[in-house]
Amino acid sequence: MNHDMSITGNYNLPGGTLNVNAGKKLTISGNLVVGIGGGGNVVNVYGTLEIAGNVTLNSDFRIHPGGKVVVDGSVTVINSQYLRIGTAAAPPGYADMVIKQNLVSQSSGDVTINQNGRLAVYGNVTNDTSGDTVITVNQGGQVYIHGNVNLIGGGDDIINNNSSDPYGLYVNGTVSASGGGSTIDSNVGDKQDLLNTNSGFANWVASQSDSPLPVELLFFKTLKNNGSVELKWATASQLNFDYFSVEHSTDGFAWNEISRIKGEGTTQSKNEYNLKNAMFLAGNNYYRLKMVDLDGTFEFSKVLVITIDEPTDIFIYPNPVNQSELISIELNFLPNDGDRIVICNIYGLELLSIPIYLTKVQLQLSDFKPGAYLINYIGSNSSQTYKILIQ
Repeated sequence: MNHDMSITGNYNLPGGTLNVNAGKKLTISGNLVVGIGGGGNVVNVYGTLEIAGNVTLNSDFRIHPGGKVVVDGSVTVINSQYLRIGTAAAPPGYADMVIKQNLVSQSSGDVTINQNGRLAVYGNVTNDTSGDTVITVNQGGQVYIHGNVNLIGGGDDIINNNSSDPYGLYVNGTVSASGGGSTIDSNVGDKQDLLNTNSGFANWVASQSDSPLPVELLFFKTLKNNGSVELKWATASQLNFDYFSVEHSTDGFAWNEISRIKGEGTTQSKNEYNLKNAMFLAGNNYYRLKMVDLDGTFEFSKVLVITIDEPTDIFIYPNPVNQSELISIELNFLPNDGDRIVICNIYGLELLSIPIYLTKVQLQLSDFKPGAYLINYIGSNSSQTYKILIQ
């Protein structure tokens, strides 16, 4: 096919070869049946193929690097290895397929995703009781299934030849192969693994029309800027999106929200965001975005880490302070168990002692008479003394 073409209604391809050449587009408004009656034809996609209905494969269907197939309905693979996405060449380019409903295997229909192949299935992956269905993700291949994988025939296999992170095969729902002699490789990630370990593929899935991933995050980065930390990020699209929760951690395990920024709801436009003077402490600082939809579901961005090479310090303000005001004591480090704040008069007599667990505390001074006082930070790693004036 050397020019763009649109077919109204269903299209049955009983035999021969159909090539959708690079840079060309074939649009089918109905269903596509390949190899009807068991015909031995081949479909090669080097350009773009869009099908508004369902696809049934009785013979070879191959997507080559630079090719893309979008199916609004379901895809059924009948008997043999008829669906092949990609080749053994390293990307770019990619061979892409998006199935907006289900991927179904009948009579041992097999699917192979090769090194430069990318597949997104919005629905479920299932088969019939005939068994021996083989789904293979070869090294470098990338697959996201938003629904469940439920294979019920005997001898079914889910093979993921990606040996390390990123996993390459991600299933948001459950994965089961209940027939006798069936096997599932253990290196299957979930949606969170996809977002945490493979942002490039996650962004590709999010960028597809009607994608189940609501936010396409273009980038998320952190900058040191004149003694402060600035966070920057951008989205290419948002779907039913509510807000970003910017979270900070000093160990990568315990997280605190430091800011909340409203999203755009639903948009296909690029939006850029930044947070200046983000909270930071001396040592390692971890940041991530919690992206929350209008229905309360959420996902996380990748985690960024930045190291602040500064000596530990304490900031006390305002100083001087009025009796009616609160005085703030802020640390640029995380206190240890047993650290405390002690307020003394100028002669060293202890007037108040409190443990400190957080990096910022505020104290009420209404019980102190006007005058000069000493605030002592007594910690396991350091002790510091500061003079304040209460007016």
